[in-house]
Amino acid sequence: MDEAERSWRRTIGLLRVTAMVEGVSNVLLFFVAMPLKYGVDMPMAVTIVGSIHGGLFLVLIAVITYAWGKGLTFKLSVWSVVAAVVPFGPWVVDRRIKEAEPMRGVPSDAGNVWKQNGERE
Repeated sequence: MDEAERSWRRTIGLLRVTAMVEGVSNVLLFFVAMPLKYGVDMPMAVTIVGSIHGGLFLVLIAVITYAWGKGLTFKLSVWSVVAAVVPFGPWVVDRRIKEAEPMRGVPSDAGNVWKQNGERE
């Protein structure tokens, strides 16, 4: 496996792990925190879980953007964002992400803004 393939696999692995963690926070928000808020009058549950979920959602958007720069297709990038909003969505899209190949014509270091000698381009 060459360096480009390793870089792509690391990027996809990062995206998959981030999507799963964000997906768990989404499920906790919808199926634990919201019932606590409306069922037993505990609004603090949504405040706490919602804040964590919001932060994880922003991290996921950053990782999707990074993966797009590394060669993730636009279509799969959009599906990843849509899946992040729907409960259990990340698990549905995960198979497609796992099997994804980088777009043709995108160099393996497309997201790298540093030259080999460490100077910024």
